[in-house]
Amino acid sequence: MKTILRIFCIVAFFSFLFSCQKTSEFDNELAGIEIKSATGCGEVFLVNPSGGDDTQALKDAFEDAKASGPGATVQLTEGIYTIGPIDVRGFYGCLIGAGKTKTFISNLPELPCEELYQSDNLPYLMQFIGGNVLISDLAFRINDGKPCAESPTNAWIGDLLCTVLILGDFHAVYDIPENRFIKGVVKNVDFIAGKINGGNNPFGMEGNVNMTLYCGPSFWYMTGNEPLSNGEIKVTGCGFYQNNVGPDFCGFAENSKIVVEKNKIEGGTYGMFMFANLGAKFTINNNTFSDGQLYGLWIEDNDWGYYPNAVLNNQTEWNINGNKFQGPPGNVGLFLDDSRRVTHPSEGFPQLFYIKDNEFITSEGGTAIQGFNNFDAKIWNNKFLGEGTIGVMLEGDEPTETYAENNQVIGNNYFGAKYTDASVYLGPYTKNCKVVGVSSDKVVDLGVNNSVIGTKANKMGNKSLHFMHRELTNFKQKMK
Repeated sequence: MKTILRIFCIVAFFSFLFSCQKTSEFDNELAGIEIKSATGCGEVFLVNPSGGDDTQALKDAFEDAKASGPGATVQLTEGIYTIGPIDVRGFYGCLIGAGKTKTFISNLPELPCEELYQSDNLPYLMQFIGGNVLISDLAFRINDGKPCAESPTNAWIGDLLCTVLILGDFHAVYDIPENRFIKGVVKNVDFIAGKINGGNNPFGMEGNVNMTLYCGPSFWYMTGNEPLSNGEIKVTGCGFYQNNVGPDFCGFAENSKIVVEKNKIEGGTYGMFMFANLGAKFTINNNTFSDGQLYGLWIEDNDWGYYPNAVLNNQTEWNINGNKFQGPPGNVGLFLDDSRRVTHPSEGFPQLFYIKDNEFITSEGGTAIQGFNNFDAKIWNNKFLGEGTIGVMLEGDEPTETYAENNQVIGNNYFGAKYTDASVYLGPYTKNCKVVGVSSDKVVDLGVNNSVIGTKANKMGNKSLHFMHRELTNFKQKMK
C-alpha cells in the first residue's frame, strides 16, 4: 500500500486544545486560558541542555509531567537540545522554551529513519499522539547534511527527514483508541530545515526536511481500513523555512477544527499541503507565503485510496482570508481541487471555499488562483499584483463532464497586475459562474451560462488552457 509520503512525492514530482484543563473550547486558544508563562500551565519540570544527547532527559521529563496530572509543563531553558526521535502519547500539558531565538531542538546525526519506516512510522524528530498539548516559544532546527542514517529506503525517497513534528490522534503501532482525539496549539515556534549538502532531495530543493509539521495519522503503510482523524489544532505565529512543505494536514473528519494564522512560510516546494480532509473546518488567515517553488497553498480532497470506506456527511469548509501569496516565476499561489466531485459524484458534499481579502503577487508565468471542479466558491475582494499568466482560473473535468459551478468572482482588484492571458479565465467546463468586475478587467469565458458583469467577456480565449487540468487528472488516475 502506498504511503502518505509516497503520495506526496508523486504529486510533487508531477508538478516539480489543548488547554491546561480539560474542555471542548478551542476558539480562544487553550480553552480561554492565556498562557503568559510556563508556570501558568501547572507544575514545571525543568530540563537544561546537556551539550550532548538530551533524548532521555526529555523523555523522562514528559513521563514525570504525565504522572503529575493534566496541565504540567516541560520547560526548556535557553540553549540547544540535541535529540533522537521522541514519541509522546496521551500528554495533557505544555512544552515551552525560552523563545524561538533562544531555545533550539536539533537532531542527533544518523537518525534511525529505516527502523521507523519498518515499524510503520513516518520518521520524525518528535511526535505527540492523542492528548492535549501546547508547544510554544522554541525552534526546531535540523542540522545541515543528511538527517537519516543510510538505508535502502533512502534510495527512492531521498536523504530527507520525513517530518520534524507530528500531531495525531492515533498511530499505526498502537491500538486505535475508542475515543481518539488530538488537541494542540503550536505557538511561536520556528521550523528551520538544514541544507542537504550533496544529499539526494528528490524535489530538487536545498532543504533536508519533507513535511515539516505533519498533522494526521502517523503511518508509513496504510491498509485502507484506518479511520479519519479527529482534532482541534491551532498553528500561530510560527515560521517555516526552506522545508519541502510547511504545515501538512491529512485526513481530518467532521467536527475537527483547524486554525492556521499569522505564520510565515518561506521557500520549499509547497508552502502548505492539505489533502483528504473530509468534513473538517479550516481557517487560514493572515499568513505570508513566499518563494514556494510550485505552490503556495495546495488543497484537495482526494483520499488517494487511503480512506475507501470514509463516509462524508458534511462539507469541508475553507475560510482563507487576509493572506499574502508571493511566488517566483511559474508559481501558483492557491490551488483548489475538489477531486471528490469527480470520483464520488453522488456524495453531494463539495468543499466550500471562502477566499477573501488576500493579496496575490505573481511573477512571470505564474497564476494566482487555480480552481478545479469547485462548487459555490466565493472569491471576493482580493488584490492582485505583479505579472503572470492568469489571475483566477476556474475549470471542471472534461473526461467526466464535471463542471465548476455557481462560483463567484466578485470585487477583486487587478489594477496592479499584468496578465498575458486573463484576469479571470472560465474554462469550457464552467457553468453558472458569476464574475463582477470593472471595464479594465480581462475576462475569458468559454463556459456555459456564466454571467460577466462590469466588463465584456472574451468568448474566444485560449482553449488550450483547460488541458492543464486534463493532464493532472490523467496523471492521478495512472498513479492510483
